[in-house]
Amino acid sequence: MKFFRVNLLSVFLLAAFSLNAQTSPQKTIALTFDDLPFAPLESRGSAAQVTAARQATLRILATLARHHAPAIGFVNEEKLNNPGHRDAAAAILDDWLKAGYSLGNHTYSHPALSNLTLEDYEADILRGDVITSARMKHYNKQERYFRLPFLDYGNTQEKWQGLQAFLAAHKYINAPVTYQDLDWLYSSLYERALSGSDKRIPQSRALAAKIRAEYLRECERQLAFSESSIQRSVGHPIPLISLMHADSLNAGALDAVLTMFEQHGYRFISIDEAMSDPAYSIKDAFADGDGLLWQFRWMPTLGKPMDFSGNPPLPDWVDALWKKIQ
Repeated sequence: MKFFRVNLLSVFLLAAFSLNAQTSPQKTIALTFDDLPFAPLESRGSAAQVTAARQATLRILATLARHHAPAIGFVNEEKLNNPGHRDAAAAILDDWLKAGYSLGNHTYSHPALSNLTLEDYEADILRGDVITSARMKHYNKQERYFRLPFLDYGNTQEKWQGLQAFLAAHKYINAPVTYQDLDWLYSSLYERALSGSDKRIPQSRALAAKIRAEYLRECERQLAFSESSIQRSVGHPIPLISLMHADSLNAGALDAVLTMFEQHGYRFISIDEAMSDPAYSIKDAFADGDGLLWQFRWMPTLGKPMDFSGNPPLPDWVDALWKKIQ
């Protein structure tokens, strides 16, 4: 693994971090949601599935409003390309915008950069910038943020540098992630337990409730891991930027998740406010397709070895269920 020496800019940034740590003791987190209009929804989804996705989305938006939490959702427009249900699927984006939230580009088809040429990946980004940007303009908003699917930065420095240039040319800001809670994994198990759609997971409301309860514990474990790994990386707390998903699990559990953040002293802020912290100006020169959180991507720039200590393992019973569907 290649590490990078601390440069003069990093010294100045570390000084800024120290000042920021002294003047900004309040814990803050920006909420972001991937895979809109709805993570489990596919382009071939039925009218009933689109309706269910919208109902779940309205529950998520109501929860955000109760907690006075700004948020941004990242869209895969392939999910909107649903013959017979395009308008109904696109209406979910309107629900986000009418509620005062923002949207960003998450590519058209959610590919991994490591699996495509840079040119094909860029084409997928542009293809995913049609309906969303038009709806944003209708609500007097501008699409500014981009989120990498799988947090995959590609498998070469050339790809990553080329993508950075492309995003800059199209006036996109790459949205970092410093907290994620594996909701995609727990949601996949939760939905199977509720629906009985997968014979490998028994249909059981009791199991679904157990998965939901463990997900909430996972969120708290991952919050502690984010806090400790950021301390090892930049040396003090910074505003977190989350990665969650709009899905059935969060439709019911988000209130408890946000309450957990509040109980740990967090206030909800916009991604713009979080990005104003000096930490998010650290040069990210590490190219690797393994979905690292940003605090680990910064470590080489700051002259530190990558330290993943404290990363909480999946509980054995959750890991066993997950392996059944792999």
